[in-house]
Amino acid sequence: METIQVDKFPLMGSNKQYDMGIHNFVEREPHQKIDMTLDKVIRLLQDPHSKSVKERHTRAVKKICQRFGDGFYLKDLAKVLTIVDALVERLQGDEEYMTPLIQIIMLCGKSFLKEKASDDTIYAKDLVEFLTELSKLVELPIPMIQIAVTHCIGSLYCTPVSNYPDEPQACKHELNIKTIEESNLVQIFASELRQMTDEAVYQEILHLLLFLSLSR
Repeated sequence: METIQVDKFPLMGSNKQYDMGIHNFVEREPHQKIDMTLDKVIRLLQDPHSKSVKERHTRAVKKICQRFGDGFYLKDLAKVLTIVDALVERLQGDEEYMTPLIQIIMLCGKSFLKEKASDDTIYAKDLVEFLTELSKLVELPIPMIQIAVTHCIGSLYCTPVSNYPDEPQACKHELNIKTIEESNLVQIFASELRQMTDEAVYQEILHLLLFLSLSR
């Protein structure tokens, strides 16, 4: 089984119990056809009659992460955020939803994909809003999620993007940098840093903020 690496932005590694598992949260089966869709996951998570079948929920999210192992499409930002919101809501009553939530977060650390050359322009505003909402998850008092979100944004900012013929085209690295710099993500992380009591998370957020400031 191949593990998707979203690790160009290095974790500080100040606490192994938090960071050892993050790189392995997203897995994919190479060359496997998966029929799970974002719409199916949304319907399943929002179905009031499926509240007691969390195993189906977690399997569905895992399958969607396998299907979109190269990254989510810009046109699907709203759907991905709907899934994130549903998982956060369910997490309030069951910590087992933390794993699928982190799977989605970590996959968002890969550059988003385009169906058309103009998509990066068409969805530029949507991408800013998406990353802003995703970054607010750092406010959840759960260290693994806080570190995953920090790593996700750091990976988008730091990881070079390679595109190849006959494969889905990812947004250019320059767009990721521009989007992060033009958003209020720095303020979100800085605000959380000021009140952070977990030393491991504090170091990761500080690492991200220093990297963003030095890279400008």
